[in-house]
Amino acid sequence: MAKRKPKKPGNDYDKIFKENLEPLILPLIRRRYGLDIKDKRRLPDKIQTTTERETDFLFEISDSAGKKSLLHIEFQSRNDKNMVFRNQEYHGIISRKYKLPIRHYVFYIGRRKPNMMSQLPEDMQFKGFEILDFNTLSYRDFLDSKTGSEIILAILADFQGHDPEAVIRLILQQLRVVVRHPASLKKYVEQLNILSRLRNLSEQTIKIAASMPITIDIEKDYLYRIGLDRGIELERQKAEAELELERQKAEVELELERRRAEKVEAELKQERQKSEAELELERRKAEAELELERQKAEAERLDAIIALHETGLSISTISQVFRTTEEDIQRIIAAGRQKEVE
Repeated sequence: MAKRKPKKPGNDYDKIFKENLEPLILPLIRRRYGLDIKDKRRLPDKIQTTTERETDFLFEISDSAGKKSLLHIEFQSRNDKNMVFRNQEYHGIISRKYKLPIRHYVFYIGRRKPNMMSQLPEDMQFKGFEILDFNTLSYRDFLDSKTGSEIILAILADFQGHDPEAVIRLILQQLRVVVRHPASLKKYVEQLNILSRLRNLSEQTIKIAASMPITIDIEKDYLYRIGLDRGIELERQKAEAELELERQKAEVELELERRRAEKVEAELKQERQKSEAELELERRKAEAELELERQKAEAERLDAIIALHETGLSISTISQVFRTTEEDIQRIIAAGRQKEVE
């Protein structure tokens, strides 16, 4: 026979809140936040959705100040009226995973002019949520109620400095006054006991309820508490193990990133040194070619001066042609004769 899976502690709380809070939710919100509610329609609790999404491009970027953010890009070839809602869904999934600011872009490559809505109306944008802290509500607001479903919520409210056991006794007494049917009374007392665990008041609640003419299966509740404590410990150990695994994974990724950065830096340095060597070689080669051209031009100049002198042209005329002094022409001619002698 297959074993039944133990219920998670949260299931009990959810069940109680769903059973008891629905008639109180809207009045609480109206009273607390002044919300204008004319009508209501309860929607299904379970929301069918595909949680796994694949983006076209998702980058982690850093600005010049080192601030990190995410860049999300989608390519779209047709007008999609749900594109803005898809991006909102992407935003929620990506934010939950990376916890960084996100910029979304859609690159439209379709033929027709895009007419998709790209911005949600102000009242449809998620910007956070209001917190209704039961610790800020007075237990009297619930205790003075005429329904058991509201009375038991007093255990979650502010006791305003009163002794917890005294408040628990008042809650149980009020339940006995308001709830006349024994089965309903037993149900509310059991729910009260479950809620009391959220305030570490279960032992006091069981003790006071046991001293009153209300039947509670204390042995069953005690065993449940043991299972609850064991489940909490297992969840804690699991969470710690997951955190340690994430930490080790992050360290490995950081080390790989560091090594990749060092490799890139070494390659850049090598390329820079290679480029500098090639530039230096080119510079020297160019200088050598320029020097060779200069020497060749000078030799041709000297040969031309000597050749003109041998044709009978005067030294004065030659100096004017080459724009130099007669002494320089005489020196060149003398050097040429010396070279022929040698």
